Amino acid sequence: MALVLIAWRAGATRADLGLGRTDVRAGVRYGACAFGIVLLFLVVVAVIHATRGFLHDARAQISGARA
Repeated sequence: MALVLIAWRAGATRADLGLGRTDVRAGVRYGACAFGIVLLFLVVVAVIHATRGFLHDARAQISGARA
């Protein structure tokens, strides 16, 4: 929220913030690539038996009612 206020006070436009129409395609492509890299990493870690322990966390063992 603070960054929104700073941008508003500075008079920044959508283009200044990288939210202009010309920047959307590049941003979506960048985000999709980052998502794919993280997903690939997690799948590889889950598949390799020696690294499965890194994904196990007792804090994640909660019921829906408790959440």
